[in-house]
Parts: sequence; C-alpha cells; structure tokens
Amino acid sequence: MASPGRKYPPEITRQKMVDWCNKAERSQWDVRKKLMDWNIPSLERENIIADLIGMDLLNEQRYACAFAHDKSKFNRWGKVKIRVHLKAKGISDRNITEALMTIEDEDVETSIVQLIHKKLPSLKGLQPWQKKYKLMQYLLGKGYQREDAEKCLRKLLGDSGSES
Repeated sequence: MASPGRKYPPEITRQKMVDWCNKAERSQWDVRKKLMDWNIPSLERENIIADLIGMDLLNEQRYACAFAHDKSKFNRWGKVKIRVHLKAKGISDRNITEALMTIEDEDVETSIVQLIHKKLPSLKGLQPWQKKYKLMQYLLGKGYQREDAEKCLRKLLGDSGSES
C-alpha cells in the first residue's frame, strides 16, 4: 500500500516534523509511524527523532502527562484504559505511573458519578441488579478500576441489586 520512494526531501521532512510536534504533544511512536508512512529511511528517521528530542519537542514524560490529563478530563477514561493506550505507544512504565499519579482521586470519582448519571436513563425496565451489572460493565469498559466503580455505585444506588 505504501508508495515507493519518499514523500518529502530530507530538509522538508525535518521541518514538517518540527512544525507537527510544535502543534501538540507527540510520542516517539507517533513520529516514527508518520515517518514510516512517508517512506523515510530508518537511519534518517532515528536522526530526526533524536533532533526532536534534543530540541525538547519530543518528551515522553510530558506526552504521557498530557495524554493522561486529556483522556481523563475530556474522554472520561479511567486509569486502566489510559495505561493500556500509553503502553501501546511504547511509553515506559515509569512515565506511565508518573502520568497516572497526576490524576486526582476526586476527579476519578466525579467522572464515574457523571458517567453513571449519563448512562442510567438508558437502563429503563431493568431490575436493580441488572442496572448495577450493566453500569459496572460500562465503567470497566471506560477503564475504571473495579474498586472505584463499586464504591461510587454503592454510594449512588445503595446495596439494592446485590446478588439477589
């Protein structure tokens, strides 16, 4: 599917990558993938990435923190889902852990409560235990830890619906 030959000459490639990294935080994986799509040779790819790191346009820790913040706040993702996505982008465990520590527990609880209130109206006509089960599956799918989800569900729905 990739067309033969490179997409841009070396000097334009480097400048396009600088401009692209200036617009938003990027991971090395994002840059490497884009350069591979452009058919840039391996050695040149790694040199460009090294230059971007040297110019502090690529910073894995900063990227991980920005990613965790944005996905938590705007997409209402839990820490589990954020960890999986950062790991898929080749971010180190240390950077992932530091990024996840920036997410406040209160923010997690607030997000879970908002998601429950948003999802609950679509669960009409179900038994209380079925609602609780479906809400739990929904929250786990969003990447929240079981303990956090259970705590919020108990707080909002009480113990109705526990194994009856």
